[in-house]
Amino acid sequence: MLAKYGRQMVLNGELKGPASDDHSTDRLAEIINLVRTKTSHDFALYKPGTLLRRIERRMVLAGVDDSGRYLDMLRQDPGELELLAKDLLINVTSFFRDSKASHLRERNL
Repeated sequence: MLAKYGRQMVLNGELKGPASDDHSTDRLAEIINLVRTKTSHDFALYKPGTLLRRIERRMVLAGVDDSGRYLDMLRQDPGELELLAKDLLINVTSFFRDSKASHLRERNL
């Protein structure tokens, strides 16, 4: 999966990712709204840069290089929409469940 992502980024050029088209800001709002209405996860307060990077990652893995086409895909494929929502979630709770990390936190208090 990472190799495919890396190859796609090289093919697209390092400075121009897959979601870098002219309408990516408008589409970002549409994608976040679609995720919110279909999955009940609201990412509106996340940093736009973080959202764009994670959306670009999903686009590469889905083989889509245009944010409009990806938005259409999300409307038609509930599985991809769910995968995107999971990618957007920032999982910090595992850190707090890790006994080694817990020990480090206690020592630093």
